[in-house]
Amino acid sequence: MSKLRSAILLVVLCAGVGTLLAAEGVHWSYSGPTGPDHWAELSPEYAACGIGFNQSPIDITGTVEADLDMLNFDYHSGATSIINNGHTLQVNVAPGNWLRIGDDEFQLLQYHAHSPSEHQVDGELFPLEEHFVHQNESGALAVVSVLYRAGEFNEHLGRLGTAAPTEINQPALLDVDITAYELYADHDSYYRYNGSLTTPPCTEGVRWFVLKAVGHIALEQAENFVQLIGEDARGPQPLNARIVLEN
Repeated sequence: MSKLRSAILLVVLCAGVGTLLAAEGVHWSYSGPTGPDHWAELSPEYAACGIGFNQSPIDITGTVEADLDMLNFDYHSGATSIINNGHTLQVNVAPGNWLRIGDDEFQLLQYHAHSPSEHQVDGELFPLEEHFVHQNESGALAVVSVLYRAGEFNEHLGRLGTAAPTEINQPALLDVDITAYELYADHDSYYRYNGSLTTPPCTEGVRWFVLKAVGHIALEQAENFVQLIGEDARGPQPLNARIVLEN
């Protein structure tokens, strides 16, 4: 089990926030009668999962080039705890980490992972995707997504995995420098679109920033994440009339 936990990635999307906002006592999952195809049937609060027109994730294709604002990460405080909430491994962080986009400022709330990836790029499915969830003073959410291809073992994520608890809803203390992440090193180019939480209640109005720079993990790391959590990815949703911008 120690090998399993050391290989597991914390993470990355929006399972964490979706879980926090979900209706109390309503069980949802990623398969069967409580899976994504049935989320809208589980509670009136989940109606957007079925009738929303701006849902996430999406298959990113047919993008339009644009002059987009830079993503300015101003992270100072590290992670404080990691929790297995039954849907993902979520890392909570101390206050003081900011994402600035133009004149808007969003504070990092938490980050978590999905395996396989929820977003695709021109039909490519990735072994794992991280979501860094930010919120501004008015309550609007901005999520930065980092995709990972199979490759070398990711030591930083491996260290996070060492602290990952196997018991559900039992947080473990964590002290990690989050500036070691890929998004902090290479975030100049990204895809931008308007979407939603990728978990119930599937609330729309979320600003999505999917980084073009792709990280690498050992395939075993993603497989071990699935062994602990199970596959936790909602499939791509219709783009409808939305435009995906890129720089």
